Amino acid sequence: MDLKTQLNGLNDFLTAIHGEETSLESLLESLDFEAAQVKLLREQRLEAVAGQFIEVVRKRLTWEEKDLWYRVLARRFGLDGEPGAAIDGVAAALGIEPSHAAYAEAEAMHKCRYTTNLQDFRKELPRLALNELSNN
Repeated sequence: MDLKTQLNGLNDFLTAIHGEETSLESLLESLDFEAAQVKLLREQRLEAVAGQFIEVVRKRLTWEEKDLWYRVLARRFGLDGEPGAAIDGVAAALGIEPSHAAYAEAEAMHKCRYTTNLQDFRKELPRLALNELSNN
């Protein structure tokens, strides 16, 4: 798994759900942390925060042991650390029809764009960042 690919995929995912250029770094910078804390997060803990944030997304999209929506997004955006793939490649990797993969992607993105989910993602980020700062 390539962490840089995973982080880039997360940034692409954040941009897609927010409808404008958004990155994990920019979200961290918007929090009410001191400049030194933001620098530490950005330079030393960004991958850890990204991994934990991806886990938050996975939990939001997984229920009753069904995780197709998350698996589709993980392959599509590279959240799994592998280069992101076109929907046909995602479908082949998951052993499903491309139309089913496209439907799952659309539903998952729709769910992630819900105002309550966007708010929950924003609430989780400070908690994750604080956790990483306390591990330093």
